Amino acid sequence: MTQQGKPTQIDRDYVRLLMAMRRFVRDEFETTIAISETEATIKLLDYAERSRNAVLQEMGKELHSMLKPEATIKQQAQTSQKVHYYRGAAQVVTGDTQAAATRSADTAPGKQRIYRGRVVVG
Repeated sequence: MTQQGKPTQIDRDYVRLLMAMRRFVRDEFETTIAISETEATIKLLDYAERSRNAVLQEMGKELHSMLKPEATIKQQAQTSQKVHYYRGAAQVVTGDTQAAATRSADTAPGKQRIYRGRVVVG
């Protein structure tokens, strides 16, 4: 995460989830949270934990899972030897992928074939 509680890439599902959670929080707690606030996601997660609405609680779990993988990728990237960036997102390169990269480099010198962010062998 680049900032506290914000993913590096924002997609439509993330924004839709924030907007829906905002509506539920406004209806139940009579509090308006602006998406442009710096700690909007943290506040939404806090309200989701305190909510009696099961749908809002599930949305909070989904939002938490959207934010958590970013942190685990960064932790794995720090321990791993090689990090590959594909379309701006960090991807951890495992030993199997490194072995495939070396095999493909052996078969075709100077050429590496990559399909959808993965090294293709053969």
